[in-house]
Amino acid sequence: MVEQVLQQKEYVIKKDKIELPVYDITRDFNDALRKYDHLKEYIEKISKIVGMPEWYIELSREMRDIEYPNIIYPVGDPIFIHIYRLPGESLSYVAIEPQLTDKEKELLEKIQSKIVKFAVEWETKENMQDIYDQLVR
Repeated sequence: MVEQVLQQKEYVIKKDKIELPVYDITRDFNDALRKYDHLKEYIEKISKIVGMPEWYIELSREMRDIEYPNIIYPVGDPIFIHIYRLPGESLSYVAIEPQLTDKEKELLEKIQSKIVKFAVEWETKENMQDIYDQLVR
Protein backbone atom coordinates (compact mmCIF):
# COMPACT_ATOMS: atom_id res chain seq x y z
CA MET A 1 0.00 0.00 0.00
CA VAL A 2 2.65 2.54 1.00
CA GLU A 3 4.76 1.81 -2.08
CA GLN A 4 1.71 2.12 -4.32
CA VAL A 5 0.89 5.51 -2.82
CA LEU A 6 4.45 6.72 -3.27
CA GLN A 7 4.61 5.52 -6.87
CA GLN A 8 1.27 6.96 -7.94
CA LYS A 9 1.53 10.11 -5.85
CA GLU A 10 -1.91 9.27 -4.46
CA TYR A 11 -2.34 10.61 -1.00
CA VAL A 12 -5.50 8.71 -0.20
CA ILE A 13 -5.02 6.13 2.52
CA LYS A 14 -7.23 3.06 2.44
CA LYS A 15 -7.32 0.43 5.17
CA ASP A 16 -9.70 -2.03 3.58
CA LYS A 17 -12.18 -1.95 0.77
CA ILE A 18 -15.42 -0.49 2.06
CA GLU A 19 -18.91 -0.70 0.72
CA LEU A 20 -20.51 2.67 0.21
CA PRO A 21 -24.08 3.07 1.39
CA VAL A 22 -26.82 3.32 -1.19
CA TYR A 23 -29.34 6.03 -0.41
CA ASP A 24 -33.01 5.93 -1.28
CA ILE A 25 -34.38 8.55 -3.62
CA THR A 26 -37.80 9.98 -2.88
CA ARG A 27 -39.50 10.09 -6.25
CA ASP A 28 -42.53 12.22 -5.36
CA PHE A 29 -42.07 15.93 -4.59
CA ASN A 30 -44.90 16.09 -2.04
CA ASP A 31 -43.51 13.04 -0.23
CA ALA A 32 -40.10 14.72 -0.10
CA LEU A 33 -41.63 17.89 1.35
CA ARG A 34 -43.41 15.85 4.03
CA LYS A 35 -40.30 13.86 4.92
CA TYR A 36 -37.66 16.61 4.93
CA ASP A 37 -38.17 19.84 6.84
CA HIS A 38 -35.00 21.37 5.39
CA LEU A 39 -36.40 20.93 1.86
CA LYS A 40 -39.77 22.36 2.85
CA GLU A 41 -38.13 25.40 4.48
CA TYR A 42 -35.91 25.96 1.44
CA ILE A 43 -38.86 25.76 -0.98
CA GLU A 44 -40.87 28.21 1.11
CA LYS A 45 -38.03 30.76 0.96
CA ILE A 46 -36.76 30.29 -2.60
CA SER A 47 -40.19 30.12 -4.26
CA LYS A 48 -40.75 33.76 -3.22
CA ILE A 49 -37.63 34.68 -5.22
CA VAL A 50 -37.63 32.39 -8.27
CA GLY A 51 -41.09 30.82 -8.18
CA MET A 52 -41.95 27.20 -7.46
CA PRO A 53 -39.23 24.91 -8.88
CA GLU A 54 -40.08 22.00 -11.15
CA TRP A 55 -39.33 18.54 -9.71
CA TYR A 56 -37.37 16.03 -11.80
CA ILE A 57 -36.08 12.61 -10.88
CA GLU A 58 -33.49 12.66 -13.66
CA LEU A 59 -31.96 15.37 -15.78
CA SER A 60 -31.65 15.17 -19.54
CA ARG A 61 -29.19 16.78 -21.94
CA GLU A 62 -31.99 18.83 -23.46
CA MET A 63 -32.40 20.68 -20.16
CA ARG A 64 -29.12 22.51 -20.69
CA ASP A 65 -30.88 24.57 -23.37
CA ILE A 66 -33.42 25.98 -20.89
CA GLU A 67 -32.58 29.67 -20.61
CA TYR A 68 -33.98 30.17 -17.11
CA PRO A 69 -34.17 26.77 -15.42
CA ASN A 70 -35.82 26.35 -12.04
CA ILE A 71 -35.34 22.66 -11.33
CA ILE A 72 -34.97 20.55 -8.20
CA TYR A 73 -33.89 16.93 -8.28
CA PRO A 74 -33.00 14.37 -5.61
CA VAL A 75 -29.46 12.98 -5.50
CA GLY A 76 -30.03 10.63 -2.55
CA ASP A 77 -32.18 11.23 0.48
CA PRO A 78 -32.00 13.70 2.19
CA ILE A 79 -29.97 15.71 -0.35
CA PHE A 80 -31.43 17.62 -3.27
CA ILE A 81 -30.01 19.97 -5.90
CA HIS A 82 -31.69 23.16 -7.08
CA ILE A 83 -30.60 24.61 -10.43
CA TYR A 84 -31.90 28.03 -11.36
CA ARG A 85 -31.05 31.23 -13.18
CA LEU A 86 -32.59 34.66 -12.86
CA PRO A 87 -32.42 37.19 -15.72
CA GLY A 88 -29.03 38.89 -15.77
CA GLU A 89 -27.47 36.35 -13.40
CA SER A 90 -25.35 33.26 -13.82
CA LEU A 91 -26.61 29.73 -13.31
CA SER A 92 -26.88 28.68 -9.65
CA TYR A 93 -26.49 25.17 -8.25
CA VAL A 94 -27.64 24.87 -4.65
CA ALA A 95 -27.23 21.74 -2.53
CA ILE A 96 -30.21 21.42 -0.22
CA GLU A 97 -29.17 19.35 2.76
CA PRO A 98 -29.88 19.16 6.48
CA GLN A 99 -27.65 21.22 8.76
CA LEU A 100 -25.32 19.54 11.24
CA THR A 101 -26.37 19.57 14.89
CA ASP A 102 -24.03 21.15 17.44
CA LYS A 103 -22.94 17.66 18.52
CA GLU A 104 -22.21 16.67 14.90
CA LYS A 105 -20.26 19.90 14.34
CA GLU A 106 -18.16 19.16 17.43
CA LEU A 107 -17.44 15.62 16.20
CA LEU A 108 -16.52 16.93 12.74
CA GLU A 109 -14.05 19.39 14.29
CA LYS A 110 -12.41 16.54 16.24
CA ILE A 111 -12.11 14.45 13.08
CA GLN A 112 -10.69 17.35 11.08
CA SER A 113 -8.17 18.12 13.83
CA LYS A 114 -6.99 14.53 13.81
CA ILE A 115 -6.63 14.57 10.04
CA VAL A 116 -4.70 17.85 10.09
CA LYS A 117 -2.41 16.44 12.78
CA PHE A 118 -1.28 13.77 10.34
CA ALA A 119 -1.38 15.91 7.19
CA VAL A 120 2.36 16.16 6.89
CA GLU A 121 4.84 15.33 4.21
CA TRP A 122 6.86 12.25 4.88
CA GLU A 123 10.55 12.01 4.31
CA THR A 124 10.91 8.26 3.98
CA LYS A 125 8.81 5.25 3.14
CA GLU A 126 9.08 4.15 6.79
CA ASN A 127 7.86 7.57 7.96
CA MET A 128 4.84 7.30 5.69
CA GLN A 129 4.15 3.79 6.99
CA ASP A 130 4.18 5.14 10.57
CA ILE A 131 1.67 7.85 9.66
CA TYR A 132 -0.51 5.32 7.85
CA ASP A 133 -0.47 2.99 10.86
CA GLN A 134 -1.49 5.80 13.20
CA LEU A 135 -4.37 6.92 10.99
CA VAL A 136 -5.93 3.50 10.52
CA ARG A 137 -5.85 2.50 14.17
